[in-house]
Amino acid sequence: MYPEAFEKWYEQHGLKQKQEAYKEWLETTAPKMRPRNRKKPKNKKQKGKKNKQKQQRPKYHEYIRSIEWKKKSRYWRKQTKACEMCGAAENLQCHHKHYRTLGHEQRRDIMVVCYTCHCKLHDVEEFVDKIQKPPT
Repeated sequence: MYPEAFEKWYEQHGLKQKQEAYKEWLETTAPKMRPRNRKKPKNKKQKGKKNKQKQQRPKYHEYIRSIEWKKKSRYWRKQTKACEMCGAAENLQCHHKHYRTLGHEQRRDIMVVCYTCHCKLHDVEEFVDKIQKPPT
């Protein structure tokens, strides 16, 4: 079944077979009928944490590789000297408790933890995120 707009057009230009005429109509007339620059309405369900993380990723990775972050991280690791979770003194890393202050974090926004505890923290965060999300 053909669209109503095509049927009207075909009645006016009906010189070819209907199938060929429909292909021509799709290429020439139909695109002109579509609204241009129409923004899709935002779905409220899409405003979740994943979209926020996707927006942060380029900034986050760029910042983590910056000299500014490396200086802050080195300073906090030297000041703390031990993992805040298990007390280990080797392989210390800085863990962001949240990303709201990314680029201008203060000491209270960071946890100094060893590599093992850092991995555990991220596993727990992913687990908590999965639990808190409503089933789709």
